[in-house]
Amino acid sequence: MRVGRLGWDSPALPGSTHDLTAARTHSIIDELTSVDVLTFTDKGYQGARGSVCTPFER
Repeated sequence: MRVGRLGWDSPALPGSTHDLTAARTHSIIDELTSVDVLTFTDKGYQGARGSVCTPFER
């Protein structure tokens, strides 16, 4: 069993809330960028900026 630390905890948002909207609402992207954590995401995060890396279009 792996033991680690909880990275983020936040109140729930409605189920229809897009992942990028939720990340922005809870300032997750800003926090990751401020501590210089490079984060790899899916295409749903395109336009997030900061330290978020998304796949490029072919």
